[in-house]
Amino acid sequence: MKERTVSKERREEYKKQVLQEFKSAVNFYRLESSEDLIGLFNTFGYLLICGITGEGGIRELRETNYASAEELEKIQARIRYEETERWAYLLDDNRALAETVRKIRQYTIPNGITISVWNNIMAVLQTTLECYQEVCDPAFLYETVRSMFDLCVNTKTDLNRYTLPDYIVLQLVKLLQSEPAGNEGREKLRIFDPQYGSGNMLLMVGNYLKNAHLCGFEQDARFRMSARILSVLANQVIETWDGKFLENREIGSFDIVITNPLFSSESVREEDRAWFVPGELGRVRGRHNLFLVRSMQLLTENGQAVLVVPDSFLFSTKAETMDVRRWLLNTYCVEGIISLPAKVFYPSTMTNASVLIVSNPFMRVERISGKTPYLFFYQMNVQEDTEQTDIQLMEIWNQRDYYFDKWQRQMQADYRRFGGVPTPEKWEHENFWFADMEVVAGEKWSLLPKNYKPDGRTELQAEDPRALLEELIREQEGLLKEMRQFAEEVERL
Repeated sequence: MKERTVSKERREEYKKQVLQEFKSAVNFYRLESSEDLIGLFNTFGYLLICGITGEGGIRELRETNYASAEELEKIQARIRYEETERWAYLLDDNRALAETVRKIRQYTIPNGITISVWNNIMAVLQTTLECYQEVCDPAFLYETVRSMFDLCVNTKTDLNRYTLPDYIVLQLVKLLQSEPAGNEGREKLRIFDPQYGSGNMLLMVGNYLKNAHLCGFEQDARFRMSARILSVLANQVIETWDGKFLENREIGSFDIVITNPLFSSESVREEDRAWFVPGELGRVRGRHNLFLVRSMQLLTENGQAVLVVPDSFLFSTKAETMDVRRWLLNTYCVEGIISLPAKVFYPSTMTNASVLIVSNPFMRVERISGKTPYLFFYQMNVQEDTEQTDIQLMEIWNQRDYYFDKWQRQMQADYRRFGGVPTPEKWEHENFWFADMEVVAGEKWSLLPKNYKPDGRTELQAEDPRALLEELIREQEGLLKEMRQFAEEVERL
C-alpha cells in the first residue's frame, strides 16, 4: 500500500471517528448481549484481520445482514480453510506471523449477538478500513485497535486485569540498558512476560528493541486471542507456551522480564511452589508474590526486570510479602521504584501501582554485585507533553548516582525526621528522592515511595472514610446516568 502524507491532526480525527463508532457498538453490546467486552473486541479483531488478509468469506460476512448461526458457521468454515500462501505473502512471507493469522481465523463468532450489534460491528469495520486506506500507515491501525482494547478491558467486569498505557510502557522500556537499535547482527534478546494479557508490554519492547524474541504465558483464552490480533497489527510474533507458568521447569532464562501480573492474594498449592522457592522464602504462598519470585529467577546474568506491582505490595506488613521485598533487595539490585500516575488503571480500579526496575548484575563498579546500596524513587505524573516527561525521566535516571551523592551531602549538613525516617532539611527536587538501605531495613523493608519522601510523611495518613464513600456514590451516580442515556438511545431506534 502506497504511503500518503496525512497531518497529525487529520490522523487523530480519523482515529477519533473510529473510536466513537466503536464506543457506540460497545454500548449496544452491553445492553443487548453481554458484559464480556473482550468477546466483542475479539469478534471485531477477527473480522478486521480477515478483512486485511483475505477475501471470499469475509466479503460475505460484511455484506450479510447478520446471517443465522448455521449460515454464519458455513462462512467462517470457508475463512478457516482458505489457502495460506496468499496471506503469508501479504505478511512479507513471515511464516510465524502467518501462523498467528491462521489461529485468529480459527475463531468462532459467539452466539447471542443481536442484529443491531452485528450491524454496528460491521459499520465500525467499514469505517476502520476506510480510514486506514486514507492514512495508509499500519501504525495507525495498531494504535486505533489498541485503544479499542482499552475501552473493553478497562471496565469493572474484568477484575484484576489492568493494562498500562503504551506511552508509560515505552518510558519504562527506555530505562533498560539494552541497546535499542542496530543490534540486528546479534543473537536475539529473549523477552518474557509470565502473564502477558493483551501482550502490549511485550509488543512495546519488541518495537523498541528491534532484535527481540517475544515469549510468555497467558492462561485466559480470551486474552490470548486479543494478543494475537494486536501482535499481527504490530507485525510481531509472541511465542506462547502451553500450561501454567509456575509449573513449567524448562523455559530457560531471559534477558528481560517485563510483567504486570494479576493482582491476587490466592494461595498456590505446595507441589506447585516447593520446587523453585528458596529456603528464606519458605512461607511465601501468595500467587502474586510467587510470580515475582519466579520471574526474577529466570533472569540471565546482567538481565533486567520491569515489575508492575500494587502499592500494597510495597508496604504490606504481611510476613511473606516482607520476606519477598527483603529477598529482592538482598539478592538483586533494585535500580529504582517508579510511582505510576494516580488512577492509571481507571475505570478498572482506583488501585495505586508502582514499577520496580530490577537487575541481576554480574559485576558492577558503582553497585555491589547482588546488593541494593540505595533506593531511588521517582513520581511519574500525567502530563500532556509526554515527550518532555520522557526526556526528564531519562536524564534523572542516568544521573542517579550523582543525585544520591548530593542527597547524602545534604543529609550530613542537616536533616529532619518524619515518623523516624531521616530526609534532607532542604531537597529541591519534588519528583524524585532516595533512601539509604539501613533506613529501609528499619522500616520493615517498606518500598513505598511516599514513606521516604521529604516533607511527605503526612501523605500517608488514612483518608476520611466518609470522603471515600461520597466519591464512590458519585461514581455510581455517574454510571446510572450513563445507563439511562443508553436506554433512551435504544428506545429511539
